[in-house]
Amino acid sequence: MSDDKPPKPSRTQRSTPEPDAVQRLDEVRAENERLQAELARVRLTPRVGAVAAAPMRRSVEPVAPGELARTFGDNLRLARTELRLSQRELAQLSGISQKHISLIEQGGNATLATIEALAPHVDRTALELLTPRPRRR
Repeated sequence: MSDDKPPKPSRTQRSTPEPDAVQRLDEVRAENERLQAELARVRLTPRVGAVAAAPMRRSVEPVAPGELARTFGDNLRLARTELRLSQRELAQLSGISQKHISLIEQGGNATLATIEALAPHVDRTALELLTPRPRRR
């Protein structure tokens, strides 16, 4: 009785991976290295089982009702006018209606999705738009 299976190819005879797969593997390796470096940066000690450093928490004072919406509206208007954008232009860029932008700038409520849609078009982060500016004395 003979076995009809073909012989297993040697390492040199095995097929090479597709270029897309190789490129993706390189991307995954690079991302892994970046994440490892970030993890090493935030560790308290290099020992096994060390706890990662928690972000520093600032004490947060309570915000009066409507104050956060007013802060966001004021910061949005300031950022928009610094870029010399009209409400209509911002509406076209962000996909949020001009009327809604007007209401937000007057202190109206905005969802997180709306905040995230507007922020990049005024070159700010959502956090920057939600952070109160220091009052001038």
